[in-house]
Amino acid sequence: MIVGTTLDGSAFRPRDWAERLCGVMAAFGGDPMAYRFLVNFAKDNELQVRDGRVAERTKLAEMQRVGDTA
Repeated sequence: MIVGTTLDGSAFRPRDWAERLCGVMAAFGGDPMAYRFLVNFAKDNELQVRDGRVAERTKLAEMQRVGDTA
């Protein structure tokens, strides 16, 4: 996940960067080139990136397999 904050903690400008990026991504679809574009965008603009919710989803899937949804 790309965070709208630079590595030094500053807010990334322009403020509508996410909307602009979505417009560009619509042309790529879900191919590997789209992923590379996003990774390079974050790197080139020195944006913070985090892993997202993979661990949370994995834990939820494990709980659902054993029937425990609490």
